[in-house]
Amino acid sequence: MFDNSKLEDYLERRNSKILGGYITEQLFIDTFVSGKMTCSDGWWIALARDKKKSNSVHYFVSKDELSDFDVMIMDILHNHNRKVHQIALSNNEIVVNDDGNQYSLTDFVAQNELIAKTHSVNTADDALKRRCIAYYTLINKLSGIARSIYIEDSLLNKYFYPTNIDLFIQDPNTKNPICVEIKFKDEFEKSGKLVFGEDRLQYETLFPEMRECGIDVYNCVLYNHIGKGENNEVTNIFNYIESSNRVRFWKKKKFTEGETHSTHSINKKNTQFWGEGGRSVYCIPLAEYTSVSDDFFSSEPDMGWKVCPICGGKMVIRKRKKDNHEFFGCINYMNHE
Repeated sequence: MFDNSKLEDYLERRNSKILGGYITEQLFIDTFVSGKMTCSDGWWIALARDKKKSNSVHYFVSKDELSDFDVMIMDILHNHNRKVHQIALSNNEIVVNDDGNQYSLTDFVAQNELIAKTHSVNTADDALKRRCIAYYTLINKLSGIARSIYIEDSLLNKYFYPTNIDLFIQDPNTKNPICVEIKFKDEFEKSGKLVFGEDRLQYETLFPEMRECGIDVYNCVLYNHIGKGENNEVTNIFNYIESSNRVRFWKKKKFTEGETHSTHSINKKNTQFWGEGGRSVYCIPLAEYTSVSDDFFSSEPDMGWKVCPICGGKMVIRKRKKDNHEFFGCINYMNHE
């Protein structure tokens, strides 16, 4: 049973890197979505933990009440023969609405012959986790995040291999839903190219699934250029958003049919990805991303990773010594006449 008196306890079951992700999503909503377009969160895609049913894809929407936009998304998925379940709380107990029928958690598990697996959680405390909890309390998001974590641990993580869908937004022109995955990260080098890492479950399952259902997929990145310097913990987003002199920009990439990218094992300490060190991610070249202006759907020219107008070299973010103000400077500036 979900306990409203223990909201912070649910957040304690996640490490600070996971909790920090909600902040990035909220920044994206505040910048591009609020007052501009219809959106929906609370969606998940999952594979059954039972190996015999591992190819069975399930969609979940975790809400007590569905919006018209939620119903539109659900109809699209149903039209492509996808299983969609609504998770709600009734008297603080999980119920699942399934094709017009409502099941208790126990009955839903039995109906779908689901097999439970032990799901370990990281309860280690740190200053960043404390700060995340305080932040979510301040912006009145604590209850919603606690509810999400409770449902994850009681159903999604226990019986499935899930990944959340960060956000659906509605294209103001076509009215079609668009799937948006939102990250705060820096780049690393792979085979001489700068790349962003992309989670395997999202790349291998979520992105193809969305495209098969006719829903466009975008990966949106708040570029963390301080990740290799003063901020070794990539998801310490507070250091980033509280620096008034920080150069900030968002990058976006649309994933299309037929794309192939290589994989690479990454160091857990320097990534926001959950998992053990050496986790394999897909390498997406920075060259495939473009900048995002205040209008998410605008086609303004790319203003991130600028090219030097003098020599054509790469422009990087530098700091002015006297006041730490950030600016773009060419890596070849010593050779300029």
